[in-house]
Amino acid sequence: MCRRNIEAVLEIGNSPNLTTRHSFFVQYTLAERMVRLSLLSVCTAAILNYAFASETSPPVQVEVQAPWTAPNLGLEILEYVSAENSSAYFPFLSDLVELAPNLKSTQHMYTELLNIIQQKHYLKPDLMDITKLALSMRSTAPKVEAYHHYYSNVVVPRMNNTANIAFDEKCESWVEFDGQQFCGSQKLQKAISSNKKKDLHDHSVLTFDHIFTSSSSEAGTAILYGDVMSTAFSDLHNILYKAAQEDKITYIIRYKPGSNVNDTVVLSGYGIELALKNTDYLVIDDRDVSAKEETNGIRQKLANFGKQIEENLFGVEKVTMEPLIAGQIKDLGIKAAEFILDSKDALSTLKQLSQDFPKYANSLTEVEVNQTLLKEISSNQAFGVRPGMNAMWLNGISLDADQIDPYTLLTSLKKERVLVQALIDIGLSPADAITLLTHPALASQKNNNEEADDVFDVRDDSDDENIVIWWNDIENDDRYSDWPDDIFDLLKPTYPGQLRTIRKNIFNVLFTVDLSQPNWAATIGGSVQDMIKKGYPIRFGVVPKFGSHRESSETSMALCVHYFKEEHGAAAAIQFMNEALQIAHGKEEKQFSLDTVKAAFDATSESVFSDENQKTFDQVIHGFDEYIEDTTKYQRRLSVYDNSDQAVFINGKLFLIAEDQPWMQILNMGLGQQMQDIARQIYYGDIKGDTDVYEHVLTQPNVQKRRSAFIVESELNPLNTLPLEKIDYPLQNLHYLHRDQTPEAASTSIWVIANLDDADGVKLVQTALEAAAANPAVRVTIMHNPNLSASAKLTDPDTGVKLSNVIYQALYDADISVDDLKSTFDAALKTEGHVGLVDQIKAFSAGSPIVEMITGGHAKDWSKLFSKLSDAGLQRDFQGVVINGRIVGHGITFTNDDFKLLVEHETKRRIGPVTRAYQEIQIDANLHSDEQYDQQKNLDPDMVMLLTSLISRASQFSDFTIFVQHQGESRNRIYQKLNGEHCRIVSGDISTAKYQVGVILDPASENAQKWSAILEVLAKIEDIYLEIYLNPSLNLEQLPLKRFYRYVLDSELHFDENGDLEHPTAYFANLPEDPLYTLGTEEIKSWHITPKVANYDLDNILLKAIDKSHRESGVTAVFELEYILVEGHCRDMSSQGPPRGLQFVMGSATAANMTDTIVMANLGYFQLKASPGVWLLSIREGRSKEVYELESVGNEGWNSPSIQDSGNSIDLLTFQGATIYPRVRKYEGKEREDVLEPTSDTTAPSHGKEDGTWASWKSKIFKSKTTEQQSVSDTVHAEINIFSVASGHLYERFLSIMILSVLEHTESTVKFWFIENFLSPKFKDLIPEMAEEFGFRYEFVTYKWPSWLRSQTERQRTIWGYKILFLDVLFPLNLDKVIFVDADQIVRTDLKELVDMDLKGAPYGYTPFCDDRREMDGFRFWKQGYWKEFLQEKPYHISALYVVDLVRFRQLAAGDRLRAQYQQLSADPNSLANLDQDLPNNMQHDVPIFSLPQEWLWCETWCSDESLKKAKTIDLCNNPLTKEPKLDRARRQVPEWEKYDNEVADFQKRLNKKKSTDKDDSDASESTKETMVMQEQQPAFTMDPADLVEALDAMGDQQQPASQQGAEFRDEL
Repeated sequence: MCRRNIEAVLEIGNSPNLTTRHSFFVQYTLAERMVRLSLLSVCTAAILNYAFASETSPPVQVEVQAPWTAPNLGLEILEYVSAENSSAYFPFLSDLVELAPNLKSTQHMYTELLNIIQQKHYLKPDLMDITKLALSMRSTAPKVEAYHHYYSNVVVPRMNNTANIAFDEKCESWVEFDGQQFCGSQKLQKAISSNKKKDLHDHSVLTFDHIFTSSSSEAGTAILYGDVMSTAFSDLHNILYKAAQEDKITYIIRYKPGSNVNDTVVLSGYGIELALKNTDYLVIDDRDVSAKEETNGIRQKLANFGKQIEENLFGVEKVTMEPLIAGQIKDLGIKAAEFILDSKDALSTLKQLSQDFPKYANSLTEVEVNQTLLKEISSNQAFGVRPGMNAMWLNGISLDADQIDPYTLLTSLKKERVLVQALIDIGLSPADAITLLTHPALASQKNNNEEADDVFDVRDDSDDENIVIWWNDIENDDRYSDWPDDIFDLLKPTYPGQLRTIRKNIFNVLFTVDLSQPNWAATIGGSVQDMIKKGYPIRFGVVPKFGSHRESSETSMALCVHYFKEEHGAAAAIQFMNEALQIAHGKEEKQFSLDTVKAAFDATSESVFSDENQKTFDQVIHGFDEYIEDTTKYQRRLSVYDNSDQAVFINGKLFLIAEDQPWMQILNMGLGQQMQDIARQIYYGDIKGDTDVYEHVLTQPNVQKRRSAFIVESELNPLNTLPLEKIDYPLQNLHYLHRDQTPEAASTSIWVIANLDDADGVKLVQTALEAAAANPAVRVTIMHNPNLSASAKLTDPDTGVKLSNVIYQALYDADISVDDLKSTFDAALKTEGHVGLVDQIKAFSAGSPIVEMITGGHAKDWSKLFSKLSDAGLQRDFQGVVINGRIVGHGITFTNDDFKLLVEHETKRRIGPVTRAYQEIQIDANLHSDEQYDQQKNLDPDMVMLLTSLISRASQFSDFTIFVQHQGESRNRIYQKLNGEHCRIVSGDISTAKYQVGVILDPASENAQKWSAILEVLAKIEDIYLEIYLNPSLNLEQLPLKRFYRYVLDSELHFDENGDLEHPTAYFANLPEDPLYTLGTEEIKSWHITPKVANYDLDNILLKAIDKSHRESGVTAVFELEYILVEGHCRDMSSQGPPRGLQFVMGSATAANMTDTIVMANLGYFQLKASPGVWLLSIREGRSKEVYELESVGNEGWNSPSIQDSGNSIDLLTFQGATIYPRVRKYEGKEREDVLEPTSDTTAPSHGKEDGTWASWKSKIFKSKTTEQQSVSDTVHAEINIFSVASGHLYERFLSIMILSVLEHTESTVKFWFIENFLSPKFKDLIPEMAEEFGFRYEFVTYKWPSWLRSQTERQRTIWGYKILFLDVLFPLNLDKVIFVDADQIVRTDLKELVDMDLKGAPYGYTPFCDDRREMDGFRFWKQGYWKEFLQEKPYHISALYVVDLVRFRQLAAGDRLRAQYQQLSADPNSLANLDQDLPNNMQHDVPIFSLPQEWLWCETWCSDESLKKAKTIDLCNNPLTKEPKLDRARRQVPEWEKYDNEVADFQKRLNKKKSTDKDDSDASESTKETMVMQEQQPAFTMDPADLVEALDAMGDQQQPASQQGAEFRDEL
């Protein structure tokens, strides 16, 4: 009986169907359930014994917790509902308050609140599954914590420091009203009834506040701070809610921490791996650890029982890992696919097989492969799917494989639902909506035309053809006479970036720049001329810009350059520019003055002219009228007349360049694009041998003659679309004007919004009417914006009748024609026409003589109409055009050409493709059998307008990367073109699904381990259609997966028998016991998590070594979400580039500087560590604040409001962190200063032939360090600062010994900086005690690996990366110098000597490898091949010890350079085998290394025995010949090592004894005791160290993770 029940429970517990689990208990009567539950409790012990009997190995359990106390689950539900439906907040809150006293458990609350949501329709039914998923992820917990943070850090200090307030912190809930605190309801009621206006004083309203706004201007503001579940809150809320409904107050609610909360937020949405570890070198600590008291592992097993009892796929009870031969490995991928597809539950099998792949690999070799499946997968790969490729799409949007996580997917699902639901609301079915969004017409339009819009006809169209100043002509200049002229040479292979030298003007680069700016004069007169002299196959030209008048510096420079070029050739013009540069440099001018231009003119004239009739400076700057006129027309045609727009056209393709922006990078990119395009056209015969390439390129159909800066989308002019579906009422009632009076044929709908009582507004309307009259595809409607002021009012002088009301009457009552309306406007613009307005109203008003009545009514009509637009997001002072929903040209003066270009652009880019897509899918009501969608609308103008608006918004600029806002990728469902009869897994109904998820997946890949768990959860959500095409590699050469994996995620919350929340846990059972594992985490990019409690060395887990008495509990660890990141990309608005070296600080209202960072040159990136709350960003005091001011925090992207408008606060409200885009600007007069330089002029004098001209500007880029420069630090941490890193208990043991060896040899103060990411909880607890005992300072530092920087998959290589890639940002900005010392080193000297060493201007100093142990020559890779040639006699340095001058390091932007080089080299997996050594050695030609004397690092592997006596440090580096364990080497080689080791061990014994005594005397709570016991528990080994070494040696035959060549003898950390 009991056995049968065990099996039933196990079957139900493993059921993927949650309803099945639940129905086991609800299908019986109450009495029956009581009996069965009693039986279940009797069988519990048997169940556990059964489970543990089947588990042949100790389990591994991991959970991740947030560092704050868990909020009430009701608040999380309330916040989620509010985020989806803000109007439901206050009613739902009242329901929660009413329900609170009757709740029996958390589960009871959860069930009741979900029922209320559905019964009262707070959320639509199709959102319930997503809601449950979001709640299981605790997605709104950070927002509740943000309120708690704000309360503790802002409200409480403010109230305590406010005079005349007797603040009582003990109030469970209280109200701030009229500057007072109210804890009781009676006094509050009386205060509200006083009818006096109460203000919020100066207290800011939070962006995430819940506000019930009163419409009364006399209403005061009341803020309720409280614990929602308390009785006091209920009383106060009821009073305030009623008063707010009666318009007596504005009511704001903010949560405060509750008094009886002691639980933590246990998280999900992360992965845990147990990776097989290389055991060439023994890395396990041999210290015996006594077993401690058992933890609560049994209780947790019961809490997570259903998830932890695992079924073995192949029915093998004892699992081992047998070695496989190459022939068996080859087909593992296809055999895994076969096994999955043949199973009953393919998704579940996919997850279990991939996550436990190493133990199933041997069994998979017995699977027979169906040849039909093999042929289908092979045909898909022949179609173009790369074997082993993984990809995922959501409604056709390609998702970034590295960022597929539940939080991002949840956000994407919400966005997609809004879009698809909007299309459904206008008549499409869900399937047709997604088909429309992914239609090829939309994708091809985007892909083909995205860059074509930026190509313009820049040919000189003047009669004299003298607008463009060409500096060279490859086809005609003598210098190119020996170049071949065969254009087909362009198709021959070249090195990357190389341009073929062909005597044709193939690449034409044209600058339109302000030559009065020294940097552009230096570019044109210096860099460009250098490139011409060096023979670059590029034709360069310039069109100088003019200023506002003849004597402006811009105009005078342009005219002088033109004059010298025309009269005496290019050399004279170049000489003139260099003369101006030299004179300006002496004056330190940031822009040439008129005097400078004149002086340069005179100097140049004297040297190049001998003719007495030469023109004077005044004659030049007041002449050339025709040239100025032609050039002005040219620049206006291309919309580059404004001097703020510096531009370069590469074969007509436009690139806007800001001051100091690296134009060479743009040039390289543009030339690369042109090379590909022209080579393609040559290949296909479009360009032949005699073709004029320049003429050909600029006469293509996509080339535009005219450019309008506000029409073509760009970073400065992003796509902005009005959500037309939100303004349904006006759409149905708008009256349009069309030339044929039949606007049904129009596809383009233009709304002209202007002040119709103003002459400028009327002129805008007139221009639009001209467009309507000229194009039958255009219809126009007119809207009056009553919020705009009028400079010239159009009002009847006698009656006061306004033109706007006349127009309303004409449009909506008289059905006026286009021509008649144009006549009305013509008359209104004439002075004598004003008196005729009354007569025109009478003519349009169907016989009504009551002018005043009509006037008053229409004023209200205009206001009502515009208020709808304003509610939808149109700014209140808007005057411009809305074309099919796109907002264009606010405040811009439109011309007829502008309207024509706008219509053409929109038709090509959006309207045409949308119309074609709609028509091609033939959406019609008769095609739908489902009556739900039988109200299909025809493709009338309104439908076209709505569709265009919706689809434009779907791809609107929303993703910000670096300094360009990239439009979302085009949608496609390319995966549906694959054959899927046999290799596809399908879930859901495609005809009704609002979300279509397509996946191409290799089942034997790391992505499959993670994605399978996510996909299994998604498959349970209503309205999701899922199709997975398996795509295994067919010819594997090595075991594809060398890790076990769990991804912690569930579709909804689960509760235990008491109704409390279960903790989501990563649980491993039935693992092979022989391998050595290392435990790693895979979390979303915004999380920084660290282990807080662990009963085992997580870096070296050997299951078979665990004592029998601890096998049931196994390995248990708790990680903590230590920080959520605030990331950003910062832009200097002065240069439009990253403000390299700028220092930010972030804090709260009570502590302004809680964390700081430096802005990288790499993408202007920075990161700050935070937790949920309201934070303040500012520029750090010192040099940064002297040079820069903060313009905007950038919460909403590059176009965010300024500090003056929105403040400098950052709201961190989600687990996804925050990404901001701050804008900064240099103060006036400091535009040329470098924030890393203490003074504005640190340039060393130049020498030689470059002195005084171009070199004076070039030298500003390559600055040298001068002796006058002082440290930027303002604080000294210690005299000696050392940083190190360790992973695993053995290396932490080495690290503690290294610490003692450093302290032994110095009298200076010492501070150790430990990279926290890899340290165990045990060591982090030990360090504070050691610091106190041995007298040193310490600090844990960390930096989250940026998502844009290519990551490493192996833990060891990640550690190497941290040693070198983040030196500029890892430490506080006030630290000057730091020394890295390997954990396994012994120091025999005073490291103060290294601190004081002069590095001769280098940013760091390393010790070269020894060369004197000859038997190791075969391993010295730097003595042969690539490295020998590259180093050019420079030494190759070892990274076990190095000193870093952080000030110099940051000045040289060494970190930016190292990261850039790393990003490039790491693209090749075979590169950077020894990352932390190879990278600095590879960069030493650019980032110099100071070579430390050889005695600074001695290693037996490389150095002779004789040199040991001089050694200042000894490194226990591995020996690839002997592979001697480090412990053995340390004891044999370093006599003092044992002394230090015993000293640390004795200290730990004393410490443990003290802790044990303290624990016995403690009155700590039960939960605190459990945590301490868990942390102290240390399972004992059943083998002594010798046996352990023997066991590890026996593992040599096992399949091990491949290591990179050249790195096999590096330290295994």
